[in-house]
Amino acid sequence: KAAAAAKAAAAAAKPLGLSGVLRRFRRGNKLAMVTAYDFPSSHFARNAGVDLVLVGDSIGNCRLGLPDTIGVTMDDMLRATTAVRRGIDAASPNAAGPPPPPVGG
Repeated sequence: KAAAAAKAAAAAAKPLGLSGVLRRFRRGNKLAMVTAYDFPSSHFARNAGVDLVLVGDSIGNCRLGLPDTIGVTMDDMLRATTAVRRGIDAASPNAAGPPPPPVGG
């Protein structure tokens, strides 16, 4: 049992990737996906074991105070995607608690 648990933990620590998503989809496995626009949200999502994190243009309505998504720029998307990626990279699926403090902020 311990070896199986260690193998499952190691698999959870690796990024799923497109091929992993397709493989799980074809097998009928469920995937957990959330939307995140920033470092803390993606950090918590990764620590919770979420499979996929979406960064969408809905950031315009949800975070930037825009009336719709039309005004969202590529710079807005890149900034959000960069923050989300940092949160995912800083997270450990075997850890709990708040994200680490920003470095050099």
